[in-house]
Amino acid sequence: TESVSIPSGGVLAAEGEVAKAGDAIYVIAEGFAKVMRRVPAASGGSSGPTQEVVGRLRPGTVVGDLCLLGVGVPRPASVVAQTDLSALRIPAGMMLEVLSLFPGSLRVLDDRLRETALYMQERLPTKIEVVRGLRLFRGCDAAFLASLTREGQRRAALFREVVVKEGGQEGTLHVLELGICAIEIHGRHIAEVPVGNCFGERT
Repeated sequence: TESVSIPSGGVLAAEGEVAKAGDAIYVIAEGFAKVMRRVPAASGGSSGPTQEVVGRLRPGTVVGDLCLLGVGVPRPASVVAQTDLSALRIPAGMMLEVLSLFPGSLRVLDDRLRETALYMQERLPTKIEVVRGLRLFRGCDAAFLASLTREGQRRAALFREVVVKEGGQEGTLHVLELGICAIEIHGRHIAEVPVGNCFGERT
């Protein structure tokens, strides 16, 4: 971790920028920031989109928590220093180590992660579209696919979170829709699961 100083007008997060696994999060220690979002120009106007302030952040606020999901999700808004501010910069990997030791601290991020999950789901294909696109289910009856997707649940995994434990007896089939999933044996990186592929103990 490190303490950083950001002058008034400095950007902590830019709208549309893709949050990646391994990015850092910032915890505002002193000063204030504003949340800004692009809005389309009024109809008939010749100018482009304008920036609108949609929120203000105070000391103690966490910024950049999308990187904890470890997926390439565009940031929905910009965070700009409203005053000179100081913040604690914490690499995502280190933050997840803390969360694993003190899982109760994740409650601070619950609402934000829930918002992110909804944001992602609005932009993902429907579950039936995902299943139809898998070679494993090509040619299957439509009624069977419908029942399969009714039972299936979407979930977001944090960066470095274990989805399937080596040696476990879980019989769940997982389909990777977004992000990167690594395969490790005895802690050694073996391969990566591409988007659109299945994995699990029984695949």
